[in-house]
Amino acid sequence: GKVCGDVGVGKGAAIECLKWNASEVSDVCATQVDRLVLMQRSDVHFNAALRVSCKSELNAPEFCSLATLGKSHGEAAQLSCLQTKRLQRGFSAKCSHAITKEYVLHAANIDLMVPLRTACASDLQGLCSYDPLAASRRARLKKSQLLITEVA
Repeated sequence: GKVCGDVGVGKGAAIECLKWNASEVSDVCATQVDRLVLMQRSDVHFNAALRVSCKSELNAPEFCSLATLGKSHGEAAQLSCLQTKRLQRGFSAKCSHAITKEYVLHAANIDLMVPLRTACASDLQGLCSYDPLAASRRARLKKSQLLITEVA
């Protein structure tokens, strides 16, 4: 069957499917998925699935509301906060699972590690011959291979 053909729309389900099956889609689609994932990494409001799973945590002063953090959209503050606080008492299992899933996806890709990539940009290019598009595609393929191995 088609990749993600049986996934319903709404609440980010189709996007999540594309993210987790990125090695199966066309290069044109994969490039667009990469761009969206980078946007999601800097602003949780671009990640519908995470917003649904973590609605109460994103609005709770004791967790990660923007007002509490003193930040605005696009600074990756809420995603970082959710990752940091996901094991605290009162944090929902649903949100913790969603954050862990995002963390696994992002951990394999330096393109998604914005502060590290920014701080080390010249070193990455000079010492590592870093090509952002090629690195992103390789990370997705590696992740997909790991997931296939785990399922088998």
